[in-house]
Amino acid sequence: MIKLILLIAILAAAVALGPMASESQGFVHIAFGNYIVETSLVTATAIAILFFVLLWIITGIVKRFIKIPGGTASWLRKRSLRKSLSLQDSAYLAYEEGDYAKTLSLLSRSGDLKSLPLHALFVGAKAAFNAGEYERCRAFLDQAATFNEVSLAASKIVRAKLNLRINNSKAALEDLSALKPSQRNKLIYRLYLLCYQHENDLQKLAEISGDLVKYKLITAEEAANIESRSLNKRMGSMKNAEELQHLWKTLSKQTRHDNAALGAYVCRLIHLGDVEHAKPLALSVLKKGLDPDFLESIAKWDVCIPEVLKVLNTKTQSDVISGTLNLPLLKAKANLELKSGLLQEALDDYRRALEFAPNAEIYNKIGQVLARQQNFAEAADCFIKASSIDDGNEPLQLPLPKIYN
Repeated sequence: MIKLILLIAILAAAVALGPMASESQGFVHIAFGNYIVETSLVTATAIAILFFVLLWIITGIVKRFIKIPGGTASWLRKRSLRKSLSLQDSAYLAYEEGDYAKTLSLLSRSGDLKSLPLHALFVGAKAAFNAGEYERCRAFLDQAATFNEVSLAASKIVRAKLNLRINNSKAALEDLSALKPSQRNKLIYRLYLLCYQHENDLQKLAEISGDLVKYKLITAEEAANIESRSLNKRMGSMKNAEELQHLWKTLSKQTRHDNAALGAYVCRLIHLGDVEHAKPLALSVLKKGLDPDFLESIAKWDVCIPEVLKVLNTKTQSDVISGTLNLPLLKAKANLELKSGLLQEALDDYRRALEFAPNAEIYNKIGQVLARQQNFAEAADCFIKASSIDDGNEPLQLPLPKIYN
């Protein structure tokens, strides 16, 4: 603007000084309508400069007036924002007080969904859920998911938590499965734990048991229990020995060398009638030592393998000589004796075991032996005692982690 003024000033000076330096100063003749205006060139130049200056001043004044509505609009926008924030703060307080209808009303007054901040959308979603307005809850979460990748993940987590609160674990798992593996943390695994517990999906729980232990959601003992029950359930679902052997081959090397898993596998093979494959496996494990878990599995066999019973008899005689008692060994030996028809030997071994562990399982076994010996009175007493004893062998119930609102 300054350059333009200087340029006009120079031109005006040239127009004014040029005629003054010459013999004739020149004149300006202006005719409009019936009027004629005639003046000198210097006067006309001065009037033109004065006119430009006045025009410049008037333009500045007009610009100021034009800016007034813009400033007013800005002030109104700021006032509206302050009012919205105030309404949102009131909505948060109403939510904490449990007044979900008021929360939704205040959020509606503070603006439409697209204008609400992320935190307000999540509060609105939970308020709508608690008020039973599920469609509105979904609308809040849909809008929250549009902000960025982090808000998308957060909306999925909130959906999963809310679905779990209405016992819709399938929908919750769909929401959790949409998250990236890198986004899984303690909260996510807590939600997975709740979902799989609700679904009673032991296999899935077993698959994430390592992470559950890592985040201290369950203990190592509980994880081992889950893995054992999962494997037993999977093997129990096999309809024939071929399917069972195929499943066994798919397991990890570590699992296939675990004596508890081997015991369950051999027990299931026997149950399916495949004694031919069960016998060498059992003898190879017993050759390495008397593992308590494997012996416990023998105590559940449906039939007796004579070669295995022979090994157990030899081991029992060694215990008698050394003056020690191996309770799992006694139970395993007594079970094979019972299955092979050696009732008195089985009864003697079970009674020896009963001296050290008077539990319901052994009372039941003694009752079965006595019943097969036609001693029904004593058998009935044993069954009654067994029913009166609580061994605490109820299915494992993992502590349910809290779902925070």
